[in-house]
Amino acid sequence: MFIVNIRGGLGNQMFQYAYAIVLREKYGEKIRFSQFYIKRETAGRTLSLQNLNVKELKCLNPFIEKIVGYYFKIKLLSYEKKAPEKNGLLGFENIKYLAEKGLTVSRDIYKYFNIPIKKGPLKYVDGYFQSEKYFYEYKDIVVKELRVSDNKIINSKNKGLLEVIENSESVCVHIRRGDYTSNQWKDALLICDEDYYKSAVNYIKLHKPAAKFFVFSNSHEDIEWIKMNYKLEVDVEYVDLNNCDYEDLRLMYHCKNFILSNSSYSWWAQYLSFNKNKIVVAPSKWTRMNLDASDVYMEQWKIIDV
Repeated sequence: MFIVNIRGGLGNQMFQYAYAIVLREKYGEKIRFSQFYIKRETAGRTLSLQNLNVKELKCLNPFIEKIVGYYFKIKLLSYEKKAPEKNGLLGFENIKYLAEKGLTVSRDIYKYFNIPIKKGPLKYVDGYFQSEKYFYEYKDIVVKELRVSDNKIINSKNKGLLEVIENSESVCVHIRRGDYTSNQWKDALLICDEDYYKSAVNYIKLHKPAAKFFVFSNSHEDIEWIKMNYKLEVDVEYVDLNNCDYEDLRLMYHCKNFILSNSSYSWWAQYLSFNKNKIVVAPSKWTRMNLDASDVYMEQWKIIDV
């Protein structure tokens, strides 16, 4: 059995579930999800995968989850002191070392590694796994399970907007703010500036003259800030419907083209898109952290300096 930790917002959770799909399909073992970290370390975040078409989302009993969580946390801290490279468990040598102990753990958020899986009755999985390279072999299954559940009925305001998006040369423009502006994350996470979005809009307009742009962000306050500070000078509709995370995601992935922020949330919007001929524009820099983010990018993207 694999125990897979859930961390972060919906975009992060989707990468973790996608990796769990690989483990499920490749090894044929049971998958159980732990909310140990999301309950304790991710302020304001809750499990949201249940709103998607996930095939199997079985979480540990809260009592068992706490015991298992603390057990592996202590175990991981003890192994960290003995790891071959003293760099916060970054790098493949540390990953291999932990894998030998039954710990499938990667602190390289955006870097792909072919992580060895040790045979055994219980295997612990913790990481973000933010690269298509982890699950490309099972892409069809991943896309099917990570679109919004058909049981989630769309309300009238979202339905009307969805019809406009589907019947135009729609462009999803994701401007990530929210926690990126917080004191905790502002020095680690990059907010793409107005110049990036203007360049991206111009690139789309050059190739799609009839493009209609739909701006998504974290909240009403963020949308108002964007209106005041980013002058995109094109036909723009600001999506400000007080939606929950999966409602905005559904609208976003129905768009025909994409201008990404450096965010797992907009990454998934373009990945779940129905349009095989989509244009995807992405920023040249994904994070302020000293991490290799090359594997989060996809070959067909148009990269614009930021």
